[in-house]
Amino acid sequence: MRTSTILLISCSLTLPLILQAQSYTPLGLTDFTNCINGTLSNLSDYQTVSGDVTSTYCPLSTAGSPYSVTSPIVITLSNLTITGAGAAPSDTVLQRDSSSVRYIMQLQECDSPGCTPNSPTNITIENLTFDGNRATVQSELGNSTFCPEEEASYVDLMLDSGSYHGNSPVSIVTVEDCDFNNAPEIGLWLDGTASGDNASTVSHSNWATGGESTGGRATGIFLNGEDSGAYYNCIKYQGTAAINVSTGTTNYVYGNTIEYNRIEDCCGGGQIYTNSQSSYAKVASNWVDGGNIQLSGSEYRGCYPGTNVSATGIEIYASSSPSFYNNQLQNHYGIAVEVNTDYYPSNLTFSATNPWNGSDPYKCITYTGWRGFYFQGTMSNYVGVSFSDVCVTYTGQNGYTGVGIELSNVNGTGFINGACMHNNTGTDVQNDSYVDLTNPPPGTPNTCSNGQ
Repeated sequence: MRTSTILLISCSLTLPLILQAQSYTPLGLTDFTNCINGTLSNLSDYQTVSGDVTSTYCPLSTAGSPYSVTSPIVITLSNLTITGAGAAPSDTVLQRDSSSVRYIMQLQECDSPGCTPNSPTNITIENLTFDGNRATVQSELGNSTFCPEEEASYVDLMLDSGSYHGNSPVSIVTVEDCDFNNAPEIGLWLDGTASGDNASTVSHSNWATGGESTGGRATGIFLNGEDSGAYYNCIKYQGTAAINVSTGTTNYVYGNTIEYNRIEDCCGGGQIYTNSQSSYAKVASNWVDGGNIQLSGSEYRGCYPGTNVSATGIEIYASSSPSFYNNQLQNHYGIAVEVNTDYYPSNLTFSATNPWNGSDPYKCITYTGWRGFYFQGTMSNYVGVSFSDVCVTYTGQNGYTGVGIELSNVNGTGFINGACMHNNTGTDVQNDSYVDLTNPPPGTPNTCSNGQ
């Protein structure tokens, strides 16, 4: 049995501003596919030329939606815009036809001998719904094959640079104003080799727009590459993580609304998860709500999640130098932020100050069951930690005696600029073993200057 608290904030669907040239006639699925892979007979009608740059615009008609995709739609062109021609993403739906379709849309693969990657770049994908047709895939495969969390057998929108699946390297991809529903496994795999302001991003997109029954089996976004970012998305009801910062460096997770994920998980974990192959991740100004959910192990959509498993807000697993700024983490049944020091994460920064927006409303880690922060491990693998003006309140729900921050195997600068901690039913800070901080917890951590 799962229980949840009253929702304090909800996702709102973003209606995109469609900048579509009226001279471009919307295309049916076959011509749309040929436009994207550069084989449309009248392709020049959908192109503009500026100097030595040819740009292609491929609009999908709403007339045949939802479209049944029987083989992956393959992207081969650079300077390409892929868009739905309707007023909203829900007007133009691409749906996986069967379990034989691994990806609904993907970059051109280049994993065979003699293949020369064409390195597409400057790709925009907007105003579309990707429907993974989970029910059909599960029915065709059977639960014993489908239910294990293999995490990559099916990806609805696969934008990989070649580091994992052997696809063509891609520099810049922009995904915006798209919806992702019913993924058999992963909704979006985003990669990119550019950096700075030109990096790959996904923004203003929504997962499970039809509620819990349209959630994906596994992860909402796998975020890879250099400087790639997930901005202002709404991700709900995914079976495992909402966002997995999987590989790469200096990836951004900013301003997202993340609610009720890890609802089909075997073992628990973070709604936001930083993986061992990521470094310098920046996670800021996100609203993360656990819904006070604890899984019972009972059958759920044909599969069996773990018993007494609950999601954490953020899980840090062996990543190097991640930073977490002013994130609201609330209503997590057991733990809000979990760091396993056995797996050698390093140089962690937690702050209630948003370095990109000085007027960002102050956020807290609040209404957590057992631990606000939990640093746990069995070996003295010191983890460098900096806390700046962190806010941890009302830990100790669901019958637990709550500790605001439990420290083990940590060193570093420790607590700077004070801390806002109060109404934790146990201690505000508990030191277990191997704790060596230059700035120990403040003596009066409940002195809050921010109105919390």
